[in-house]
Amino acid sequence: MTLTPIDLKDFRNAFEQMKKMAKNRIWNLYRDKCPECGNNAIVLATIWLRDENQPSEIRLFCPRCKKRLKKKPSSEDLKKINDLEKTDVPYWYPKEELRYSNSKEFMKKEAVGDIPSLFTKRNLIALSIIWHEIETIGNAKIRDLMKFTFTSRVHLASKMCPVAKPSARSHWSELSATSFWALQSYWVPPIFMESNAWMLFESGVIGKQGILKGKEEANKAIRTYKEAKSFEGLEDDCNILISTQSALNLKVSPARLQNETIDYVFTDPPYGGSVQYGELTTLWLSWLKGEKNDPRFSFRFDEEITINDAQNKDFDYYHKMLKASFEQVYSVLKSGRWLTVTFHNTDIKIYNSIIKAVVLAGFDLEKVIYQPPARTSAKGLLQPYGSAVGDYYIRFRKPEKKEELLSDSEIGKERYERIIVNTVKHVIAERREPVTYSTIINSYPAIFEELKKNGYRFGAPEGIEEVLKKHLDKEFTLVDVKDEKGRVIGRKWWLKEGLFLDRASLSERLEDAIIDALNKRIVLSFDEILDEIFADPLFQNALTPDTQSIKSILEEYAEKTDGKWQLKKEMRCGSHNMTR
Repeated sequence: MTLTPIDLKDFRNAFEQMKKMAKNRIWNLYRDKCPECGNNAIVLATIWLRDENQPSEIRLFCPRCKKRLKKKPSSEDLKKINDLEKTDVPYWYPKEELRYSNSKEFMKKEAVGDIPSLFTKRNLIALSIIWHEIETIGNAKIRDLMKFTFTSRVHLASKMCPVAKPSARSHWSELSATSFWALQSYWVPPIFMESNAWMLFESGVIGKQGILKGKEEANKAIRTYKEAKSFEGLEDDCNILISTQSALNLKVSPARLQNETIDYVFTDPPYGGSVQYGELTTLWLSWLKGEKNDPRFSFRFDEEITINDAQNKDFDYYHKMLKASFEQVYSVLKSGRWLTVTFHNTDIKIYNSIIKAVVLAGFDLEKVIYQPPARTSAKGLLQPYGSAVGDYYIRFRKPEKKEELLSDSEIGKERYERIIVNTVKHVIAERREPVTYSTIINSYPAIFEELKKNGYRFGAPEGIEEVLKKHLDKEFTLVDVKDEKGRVIGRKWWLKEGLFLDRASLSERLEDAIIDALNKRIVLSFDEILDEIFADPLFQNALTPDTQSIKSILEEYAEKTDGKWQLKKEMRCGSHNMTR
């Protein structure tokens, strides 16, 4: 849908036709009385008590008063809701059960039996009307884009959204910013919010972050669209190939990729069983299949790479499937080219499994880029081990020639541990400051390189955390990290015997590098400063600073004008002592 060329005028016209046919019918479901002026108002959201199956609060917008209001449901409101419960849904809607065909267990072990149970009757009626009008659109591309919009909002119209405060800056009709699917499960919170289904859909089409805005940008970026039906078509005059298939079978139809043909691969693999993607897509796929059961929207659970008891897939099976998929990637990627794997799970065991699967497929681990979360959490970032909070972008390279390395049994345990310990000690010494466990994870390329030199076959073996724990109070110690009130909020790793490198700390070197860059180029955007730092060989892998540290230094030594940074007056003209 991002790539497909769509005439936006035709798309908007199709929406206006839908609006003409559906809006008033749906609006009648959400009409109410303003508690202040008594005129007609529109229900924005209704707050429900799950266990009592009763609404406790109604949030409205009054066009006459021109403001949002709250009220307790009146007897008239309750009667209207009860009457709706007895009303038939006018058009088709999905009735699928939320369980595997061969299992009595609910998906994600929650007691929500089927798709209709995820919605109030009012919202199910509204959604069926919207879906019916979408199905009447004659242009197949526009119809699909409208379905894409529908699926971007349908979960927000469910009972799975907890109560949220409306944004003070948002328009009264923009509900999507205040609705969210709370858990990675089919779970209805004790107090949930029923949002106005038409307003959700309308904001998905014409809102500030709606599909129209996205397609405007996409149409500007993608000037030529010639879709290939197979990989061979790209060798002719086609420039785009879209294929939905398992990474376990890249060489079969429709893509039919050949060996040594791909220039670059970017992948965001499943992180163990933390998110059951197959189960959670059932909500969207159940609608997309439609009344005619469109075969495009089926899902093959047997090929899903996950850990799930209901699918009889344990960690070992997950790792086996993961390795097989990266072997497929290895075979189709050109020699000397790169694969980037992104990772967002806090489980080190899964992190290790992914890296191990890629390395066993034949790739060299080159670099780890760590991006801390936008909202840093001391609880997560300052755990001494076991946590990988934030995003990791891990770069691998397919070597020109696949190397044969030693098997597991051909390297001594003591030698293996010493390689890990010495590498991590060197990383800490290079930084010359206590480090978080996330920083140690960033040192995996260095650990891998040393293991590889010694003939060991795994880039990130399981047990690395256990090795470091064993050497606590021997070569390593944990130091407390305190907040401004002196409270301990976490712990970092440090060398028990002190440093063996006589140089400035990483923070001091980073400070000098930023000031040096601003002295040379005068004015830089934040992204340009990041480019300068991340390209510097002094700040690679475990020495890569986090963006918050860079921002803190900028706030201390520089000032921001028109979105760009320049040194404060007293810091200009090389007045800072460089210690790099």
